[in-house]
Amino acid sequence: MTPRVTVYKGSTFNLAARWLDTAGAPRPLAGVVVTAWMGTDAFALPVGTLATNAVLGDYVFNALPAAVATWPVGVWALYAQYEIAGVVTKELACLLDVQEAR
Repeated sequence: MTPRVTVYKGSTFNLAARWLDTAGAPRPLAGVVVTAWMGTDAFALPVGTLATNAVLGDYVFNALPAAVATWPVGVWALYAQYEIAGVVTKELACLLDVQEAR
């Protein structure tokens, strides 16, 4: 089951993540370009990424309040893309349930 994360418009968004291989072991991020976006096949909004422990494949998805304020209300896919030496892998990270600010 895909995890679902609630996000409120105008809030700071930080979500910890780890890149894993098919056996569930951490994959190092050395030499890897990690990018992310949320949306659908019809539109995409960029989401920042920042490595926090490259050896263990740890990073965070992040967005400042001004960016999150522009996200449309609804449930959207959050994708991570990993690029190594020109080879690109895209993975569904979670679903973002974007709600009006409280």
